[in-house]
Amino acid sequence: MSKNNPWKKLTSKVVYKNKWLVVREDQVLRPDGKPGIYGYVDVHPSVVIIAQDADKKIFLIGQHRYTIDKYSWEFPAGGSEGKNLLLAAKRELEEEIGKKAKYWRKIGELEPLKGYSNEIMAIFFATELEDGLTLATEGDEEISEVKKVTVAQFQQMIAQGQITDGQTIAAFVLVQPYLS
Repeated sequence: MSKNNPWKKLTSKVVYKNKWLVVREDQVLRPDGKPGIYGYVDVHPSVVIIAQDADKKIFLIGQHRYTIDKYSWEFPAGGSEGKNLLLAAKRELEEEIGKKAKYWRKIGELEPLKGYSNEIMAIFFATELEDGLTLATEGDEEISEVKKVTVAQFQQMIAQGQITDGQTIAAFVLVQPYLS
């Protein structure tokens, strides 16, 4: 099979929309030449931030996730609303853990759900932290707690099933060369 796009989009329609996402349904010709449909979630790029303090600890946020009805430990993350990704990362870090960073480095990108979403996540590493605004307490998914862990503690949390968030685990893999 060719690496070129074997799919042909015939039409596209919006079947649902809110301020965060659009669900589309496309009429397509599949790679085998037969007609079909392809439904997917259309979203702006998002950001994930690995913030490390002067003690070499990394920050996690804890919150209850409605979709899986489970408490989740994750790196700070959020949407970009289609704007500058670094500015979005700075905003999310301040809103979610109450910190600003003097040093920022984009360390990679992830395509977390490419089977049914076009989302691209930019992964940022932030250091030289200082206090910022008070944590955001309003919103659709409130953060219950913020904690700092060592790299070894983070790895242990994964091994014990306490961290199961895919974007957090993938971002951790990408940040390995930068962690001190």
